[in-house]
Amino acid sequence: MVLGFVESATWAILPRTLAIYRKLYPDVKISLQPLHTVNQINAIRDGKIDIGILGKPVDDSALSVYTLRKECYLVALPGDHPLVSKVKIHIKDLAQESFVTTLRAVGAPYYDSMIKVCMDENFSPSIIQTATDMQTVLALVSSGMGIALINESARHIRDDVVYKPLFGANQIAYQMSFAWRTGNESHVIKNFLNVIQRLYLRSI
Repeated sequence: MVLGFVESATWAILPRTLAIYRKLYPDVKISLQPLHTVNQINAIRDGKIDIGILGKPVDDSALSVYTLRKECYLVALPGDHPLVSKVKIHIKDLAQESFVTTLRAVGAPYYDSMIKVCMDENFSPSIIQTATDMQTVLALVSSGMGIALINESARHIRDDVVYKPLFGANQIAYQMSFAWRTGNESHVIKNFLNVIQRLYLRSI
């Protein structure tokens, strides 16, 4: 079985799922391929990978999709940032802040959603630095370069950053989904889906 996955799947979903799947089906050989969501969609469609754990809503008739979870935004702050003392942080509180974010090419849906959250409050985020992955984004936040809007599970990456809920933002920050090629009825995929369904109730 060839399994594709996005970076954010490694923070919780992938290790948890693989640990249980390997205990139940120790004879199944698993080949792991880190791929961005768009590349996973193409690889599943072309039969190059069997299963994908990807990070955006998928609207493709060639793929079957099971939504694992939807995540809201958190604000990631350096430990000495003035907003750390606030009980509630509203999106409008960030209008004058410097933002660190991933490149749009890495994850357009997440990037576009973050921009829209700010634009809905009538300001364009001042992006001072971009990075290719969330680990680097949070490292830059930790250094004091700026703040970041992140999805909830990314808070597990670093413990030297302060994470606060964001109020006033109605956008879903991130959606994690399990996908496979429509019509692929292999027992390997069915068994993997069964494990996924046991661990993660379908998000509504």
